Amino acid sequence: NYRAQSDATCMHLALLSRLHALPHSRVAFDLRQFRDPKASCRVVCVQPRGIRMQHAPPLRDWVELSELRFDAIVGIRENEQRRLQPLVVNIRMSVDIETPASSGSLAETINYAAVAKQVVFMGQHGQWRLLESFATSLCRLLLIDPAPGEGRAVVHAVELRLSKPEALRGKTGGVPSVQLKRERAWVADSAMTIGSGVEVNVLEEAPASAAYRVCIAAGSSWPMPVDSAALVLAGSGTTSDASSLKPGDTLPHAALVSVRAGASGLAMLLAGRQL
Repeated sequence: NYRAQSDATCMHLALLSRLHALPHSRVAFDLRQFRDPKASCRVVCVQPRGIRMQHAPPLRDWVELSELRFDAIVGIRENEQRRLQPLVVNIRMSVDIETPASSGSLAETINYAAVAKQVVFMGQHGQWRLLESFATSLCRLLLIDPAPGEGRAVVHAVELRLSKPEALRGKTGGVPSVQLKRERAWVADSAMTIGSGVEVNVLEEAPASAAYRVCIAAGSSWPMPVDSAALVLAGSGTTSDASSLKPGDTLPHAALVSVRAGASGLAMLLAGRQL
């Protein structure tokens, strides 16, 4: 609402239109500052009911997984590729907490035990040469849409810190680490079809290591890559040697089997070499 006390303020309509374009703002000033003796006007942009005066950032809730420690082969030096060393992962995931708080449903939030298993699987089977490659693969895994039937909330942002606490042991000391902050908009729609009823999301493809999410439609089959291990994320299925598959099951490197998705489809996490 604008209230003018002098016709002289008509010359300032352009200014008023600019003020009107400011979202959810409240502005008050006296046009006498323009040195017009006839102008005596107070202009107020009234804040809409129910809207904050300040441009406050959106409220965010976080699920944290701290100090996740496990041993893996990681590093670019030759001696690092021959031995296990500890890794420490800290992850913060931005999700809607209010919905699961009311519903009590684990499928509407983050199952941190499932996330921990996925992180350890990717770290131990990827044999990453750089922390940077491993870290970006984890961010993409968490930020892409959940696989059909996966039963987890959409993650809006990720903050991740990945450390090698013993990499410089006995030398100069210090703990090397990488820290990433990524929003959901950073993740491109990287799903590609690689066979009948088979879609792949590329999480990371480095020269010596790679990680993917594979979704297989109900009734479709896919031969497991020899150089990759697999972790079942959602759905069900069977292997060509008649073993059943359910969430949390793993297939090792060189399994030499094909997998067939059940009635609800099958989603798997792959880590190893490039497809």
